[in-house]
Amino acid sequence: MNPTHPETVCVAAAGHGAAGEPVTPAVHLSTTYHHGGAYEYIREASPTIEAFERVVGSLEGGHAVARVLFGDVNPGGRLPSTWPRSAEQLPPFGPARAAVGAGDSFAASVRYGPLHGYRLMQAAERSPAFPFGFGLSYTTFAHGRLTGRRTWDGTITVTVPVTNTGTRTGDDVVQLYLDEPLGSDPHPLRTLRGFRRVTVPPGATVNVALPVPPDAARRAQAANGGVLVAHVGRSADTRDQRAVEL
Repeated sequence: MNPTHPETVCVAAAGHGAAGEPVTPAVHLSTTYHHGGAYEYIREASPTIEAFERVVGSLEGGHAVARVLFGDVNPGGRLPSTWPRSAEQLPPFGPARAAVGAGDSFAASVRYGPLHGYRLMQAAERSPAFPFGFGLSYTTFAHGRLTGRRTWDGTITVTVPVTNTGTRTGDDVVQLYLDEPLGSDPHPLRTLRGFRRVTVPPGATVNVALPVPPDAARRAQAANGGVLVAHVGRSADTRDQRAVEL
């Protein structure tokens, strides 16, 4: 692996001190390579270890990583994909590596179903290592009660108050999901239909308004017996979401 390649992904461990400041981790730092959808996973995750990922960092990527790890910058990025806990949560690509002999080979092609990523995790009731939309910060946020509004022209908006409950200014990425069937899959699964990144000072509250796409709203409402429910959270993890009926 070439560590200077622009598509290198850096995965490192970081932690918080008593005052919420970054501290030097006493765990192994590793670098993995991301290309063509294949990547290695964080092998030794625990509740006290947090992950940092950098994708396509280019020439200044190293400086960006250092500024985040040393606390000069409060990160606000989110994962654009789902990170499974193990290969068992992925479609089969052939025999296990340990079982591959001299005459064996991996599958030349794989037949995918209509479900992928976080929608597949929902349908299979699986818990990934890191869900779609997951991200870290050196501060903490709390979402208040959701409110929905419909106007005379059919526009639908969901508003959520976001409070920075920590001691540092930070960015939260508020994500809107609808229970919606897609493609040939008839099951209404929570699907990302909007998001907004907002900067919130410590102790402050910002009301975040998320418009609901009309076409997605019609599909979700039709699939749920005429009832439209929006889910808002910080990732695709359904346990981290609040709901409001529109």
